[in-house]
Amino acid sequence: MAEMVNHKNKMTNKKPVTGGLQNISPKVMAMVVLLAVMAILWGRVLLKGKGGLAAANAQNQISAQEIVSDSPLQIEAVELPVLPGRNDRVSNGLFGGENWTAFELNPDTPRGGVKVGGTGDSAELAHRSSLERIAERLKLEAVICDAQNRPFQAFVDDKILSVGSTLTVQEGPDQFVLMLEEISEKQVVFSWNEMSVILKMAETF
Repeated sequence: MAEMVNHKNKMTNKKPVTGGLQNISPKVMAMVVLLAVMAILWGRVLLKGKGGLAAANAQNQISAQEIVSDSPLQIEAVELPVLPGRNDRVSNGLFGGENWTAFELNPDTPRGGVKVGGTGDSAELAHRSSLERIAERLKLEAVICDAQNRPFQAFVDDKILSVGSTLTVQEGPDQFVLMLEEISEKQVVFSWNEMSVILKMAETF
């Protein structure tokens, strides 16, 4: 009898085994579920917000590009600096057909002349005759203009001359030093003593 009573006592002293979830109240479970749902929803909102911002920025950039492309093209002239020698040009183009001397219409037209400002004695007449032959022999091949289209250099007797330059010419036993006094678009004027030697550009057409 005693053994049976002890066995019953042992049986009644054992506690039932239950899981951890059974100890959590329903309110706590509901709170956990709500927090999880809210976290998921907030995550989706934040991710969608970033994507929407990027899409909005891309759309704004596309709109700005379309506005720029639709605006009319404006071209403004920029004045370049004028440097010596850069804008020089030859007024009598060496390669222009209108300046070919092989087909002169008036080959007898004089290319120059001599103006005398002295008394006209025999020595002066001899010098004038020599200068006339020099004027016939020398050729004004080109006149060089600057950027403002003003003549400032002449190409005479294979030399480039400016106002004030001298040109030494031999005529028989005599030697003449001509000074360049004036340069125009179609002629140049040299001086020797009181005489002026005028060289003109060859007129072809």
